[in-house]
Amino acid sequence: MLDEALNIIPHLEPGEQRSSQLGNGATVLSVRESPRCCDCRAELPAETLAAMAEKGSGLCPSCGKRMSCRRAAADVAPVVPGSAVLTGEAEDQLPGPPGSLDVPQAVKPVNFPCPSCNATLPVDGSSRIVACKFCGIDSFLPDVLWHKFHPVRVSDRWYISYSLGERPFEWRTLWDVVVDAQGNFYCISSLASAFGVYNVFSLGSELQLRWLRRDLVLSIHGQLAVGPDDLLYLGDPDRRQLLVLSCADGSTVGQVGEEAKPGILSYKNARRFAVDTDGTIIVLSEKFLRRFTPDGREVEPWPGVPPGQTSPELGYVGALDPQPVNFRADSCDQVVIGWDGFIYLTSDTRVTKLDRRGNIVYQTKAWLLEVKNRSWAAASGWLYILGEPGDPKVPKPADAEDAIVLVVFSPDGRRQHTSLKDQGMGGPLGGERHLAVTPEGVIWLFDGHGQARKIGPDGETLLVSRPSREQDDNVRRKRRPGGKW
Repeated sequence: MLDEALNIIPHLEPGEQRSSQLGNGATVLSVRESPRCCDCRAELPAETLAAMAEKGSGLCPSCGKRMSCRRAAADVAPVVPGSAVLTGEAEDQLPGPPGSLDVPQAVKPVNFPCPSCNATLPVDGSSRIVACKFCGIDSFLPDVLWHKFHPVRVSDRWYISYSLGERPFEWRTLWDVVVDAQGNFYCISSLASAFGVYNVFSLGSELQLRWLRRDLVLSIHGQLAVGPDDLLYLGDPDRRQLLVLSCADGSTVGQVGEEAKPGILSYKNARRFAVDTDGTIIVLSEKFLRRFTPDGREVEPWPGVPPGQTSPELGYVGALDPQPVNFRADSCDQVVIGWDGFIYLTSDTRVTKLDRRGNIVYQTKAWLLEVKNRSWAAASGWLYILGEPGDPKVPKPADAEDAIVLVVFSPDGRRQHTSLKDQGMGGPLGGERHLAVTPEGVIWLFDGHGQARKIGPDGETLLVSRPSREQDDNVRRKRRPGGKW
């Protein structure tokens, strides 16, 4: 119950609420608001909560109502951050050392007139049916009198106060993810509170939420790229815009290009884009590769190659000559700028590495049947591509249809090897299909519903998110006896 509520709350605006159903039919209402007194509804300041938590309880500064307040205990630590403050719990349900509970005061009897003979009946609340010792008639105590001895318990709000950065953030579906040089991630995803609506947010290296832009509603074709000067570029061809955000807090810094101006970037019909090390923007449009300055002016894609070529004689990327030429952009699936400063193009399962002047460093076929999303190159020049295995030397089990591998290419492109394998093939890879690699070569894999996995350059698994662990368990249960697929 707490796990679901804590996953929902970060996606809500202050004051917004969501309800969810438990398996037994009970309803849980989750609300994002500051802790308040259950009697007068006055907000409890943070300093008041801190002082109350040290004592285990305290009084409302406004009305004097006594309420419980404590630090999160070890029994809720797997879900609730250890520094969280729990306020407003029912004190008679809290654990304590033996003998710590107060002895309840004796209940004083109340005289009640017998409805039959009007004799005085002493009532102590031990039973709701009382026999009159004079006339012998049994009387049923009315609600007003019975509730005097047995007050009705009222459901009320209680609070978990914690910092969003103390708990891993979870999302629903994931469309795109990129990583910056500091190991922060930027994602386009639908959130738990609004299925089908895509927003952009940033996570720290421990998957904690750094910032979230709820006001930027994106289409499913939204794309991200990290540029120099700690800037994040957010492209949405359906809305014909390329926004520039601050990596630090997600605020909008500007917009590249304007509509209906010749020679100015109009971000429509763009399938993929990347930001070069000099801040220029490389766009794979419908027909060819184009390059724009940060203010949106179109320039030559490579030195000596005129911009805006639309000639049908343009060749496919797989037939490029070593010298700088333009090519048909519809023959490319992805364009990325590696941490080594080189430009990488993928076409089906072909990889092309270019320098910033458009010269081909290498062009090679990848041992993959299908590439999953974008490739990444570490600062060392090693290129990482995630996809369906196609190397005959690395056979895929016949009934492991969704198995994936990570293929790594040497900086000169002459060598490639399967670095990591799917768990069904004896490796550490799970069901994640989005790849991000840091400059140092730390491998991150992401997917929907909060799935994330971190693998070091040496292949050692360093972190697996809770949803990914659950997914791994589900897959293992489907294996055949003996641990084989």
